[in-house]
Amino acid sequence: MQSAHATPLSAVLERLKECESAILKRFIDVLRIPSISTSAEHRPDVERAAHWAADHARASGLIAEVVTHEHGLPATVVQTPDDRLASPDVPTLLFYGHHDVQPAAQRDGWVD
Repeated sequence: MQSAHATPLSAVLERLKECESAILKRFIDVLRIPSISTSAEHRPDVERAAHWAADHARASGLIAEVVTHEHGLPATVVQTPDDRLASPDVPTLLFYGHHDVQPAAQRDGWVD
């Protein structure tokens, strides 16, 4: 429950704390997808990770589309459905992340 004197940041942190176990579950779900983009064997997993991101964005009320790059790798493009945010007076927020991973090599210190 948000207090009457909460700042925007404290309200966000409070909400994150309330949803911590659900957030961790979703994070672990996506981490379990072996989306190794340098491996042809894992190309379907890279696609699955892109669709996972799009599905979760849509579940949050956003517009999401999986597009395929000219080299065959997918990207998930997400935007708000709120046309008021398309105004030049409203700043644009770009969030960049990736749903593909590089192989974990033992020579780099990774262990099974």
